[in-house]
Amino acid sequence: MPIGRQDQGGMIPIAGGAIVPRLDLGMVLVVDPSRFDSAALDAGLAAEPAAPPPAFDRSAVTWRSDLRPHTTLIRLQSRIAGGDLGLAARLAGLAAPPPHAPEGAAHCLDLTAEADGYGLWCDGTFLRRVAGRPDLIGAVYGAVLELTASPRRLALQMHAAAVVVDGVPLVLGAPSGGGKTTLTLGLAKAGAEVLSDDTVGLMEDDLSLVGLAASMRVRDGGWPTVAPLLGPHGAALVPDGAGIRHVPPRLAGEVRVFSPPAAAVLLLDYRPGAACRWEPMAAAEGLALLVQAGAALPRDPAPTAPAALARWCSGTRFLRLTYGSLDDGVRGVFIIRSALVR
Repeated sequence: MPIGRQDQGGMIPIAGGAIVPRLDLGMVLVVDPSRFDSAALDAGLAAEPAAPPPAFDRSAVTWRSDLRPHTTLIRLQSRIAGGDLGLAARLAGLAAPPPHAPEGAAHCLDLTAEADGYGLWCDGTFLRRVAGRPDLIGAVYGAVLELTASPRRLALQMHAAAVVVDGVPLVLGAPSGGGKTTLTLGLAKAGAEVLSDDTVGLMEDDLSLVGLAASMRVRDGGWPTVAPLLGPHGAALVPDGAGIRHVPPRLAGEVRVFSPPAAAVLLLDYRPGAACRWEPMAAAEGLALLVQAGAALPRDPAPTAPAALARWCSGTRFLRLTYGSLDDGVRGVFIIRSALVR
């Protein structure tokens, strides 16, 4: 069966398994075709009836920030009593330098309070409701990423890092706390260009990448490793109440928004003291790890997005990179980069 063509059970084959897109839920599942039961899946993942969108909350704006992730000016504003909800420090790397006219924003994202959580609106149109602040921050990141890519569409939003090492784009995948930010900073200081250390989009049309270079979040535990990379500039960065320092990406090195398609996806396996090594993975295994780390379909995926995702899996190498120190990780990435272009 050609890659990107669905069978009657809704599966799209990829190396080592298959993907099952659920456009209604914004999910992509990675399955073993021999054990796939579409009826059980439909019963277990049935979407709940959508609640009607709330009326737009027109209460006073408590905080606002203008973002310019690329050429588009996006006004982000909160109508919640809590103000910025921690977004100011997280998005400082995307803040638009003044001056600019108040009416100059091409899009406006509004955060509102709901009875059971928070709401996110774009240009007065309701996007989604979420239960807590972490989910709201993720929703804001996703909305800004989609507006950055517009009018092109995304096939996948990844909770991953992406860098361009000597002209070769690479995606770095790991769950939260898995070393993405530290390795990205190390690669940036070694000359790599940074798309993002946290949020990356896969374009549907040509499988290129778009990054969201928001502030890099470094926990107290990782600061002794990161601080020497930033030199005297790092001394000015103080931790917030949760012990997190927010590092502007441009403090580490060169930043870009778009890149050609990734030559490989590196699934990071940081083990202190381990020898540096790498091994190939089936696309299904690599994609499954990306999904476990937070990759999902965009908010309103096109029916063609799953086929684009399958094409990406068929043309991209997936490698597990095990390393025991930052220096080993950086060296391993550069060796892999050289091997990919032979």
